[in-house]
Amino acid sequence: MQRETIRLGLCVGFLSATLRQKLQKSFAQHLAPYQLEYRQAGILWVCYTQPKTQSFVSQLGELDKNYARIFVEDLQQKGLIERVQNPNDHREKLLILTESGKRVAEETFALMLQSQKEILSAHLSKDEFETLQKLLYKCFVGIHQIHV
Repeated sequence: MQRETIRLGLCVGFLSATLRQKLQKSFAQHLAPYQLEYRQAGILWVCYTQPKTQSFVSQLGELDKNYARIFVEDLQQKGLIERVQNPNDHREKLLILTESGKRVAEETFALMLQSQKEILSAHLSKDEFETLQKLLYKCFVGIHQIHV
């Protein structure tokens, strides 16, 4: 069996991890005034349209349950999220955004879009950027077997 020549362009994991780090660093700078981590912004976005359980948020974000709990507790202390009893399963709590949480979700989402545009628009055409978004979303949904 012939070995493949090492070409970084073939390594999706390496390429996507490097890009994620660059996007994450840029977004963190935009988030600084909110005193939030990028994963906390993600929790707000996931819960924006409808309440989600903490375990769902943890699984979706590939977060350790303890980290998810810490992030959610911080969001709750900041008045951005409330935990209420799930009427369908009394063992679970649902995460519901407060009005302030909805506003912060909208603002941070806009900042994330601006941040990624700043980084990627120098390297991708509008069509290429839209294709990248669609492909990543398709992989994300397939991996998690969900529709968000």
